[in-house]
Amino acid sequence: MLNNEEVKKELINYIGENNIKMFSKFYKEKKTIFPVIVEDGIPISINLFYGKSIRNYINEKFNIVPNEIKNWTTYEDYIYNMLVNIVKEYDEK
Repeated sequence: MLNNEEVKKELINYIGENNIKMFSKFYKEKKTIFPVIVEDGIPISINLFYGKSIRNYINEKFNIVPNEIKNWTTYEDYIYNMLVNIVKEYDEK
């Protein structure tokens, strides 16, 4: 059975406070944690740069797909929503 608190703790440890701050800023300004930003005219997908790494790490650690969640899309939503909750809790501090 998937332990959400354990996944949440691992997410927080893996991404660290600086990245939580960054995701919080994105969420406040862009209304998403993984926006596409433009640096020097070059679009950068935060989802590809950070999101994929985070999802892969957590899945390797907990074997969530396909053992707990049967498809990758639902898993991506699970991690995204978990990160949104982490950011909201961080902002309340």
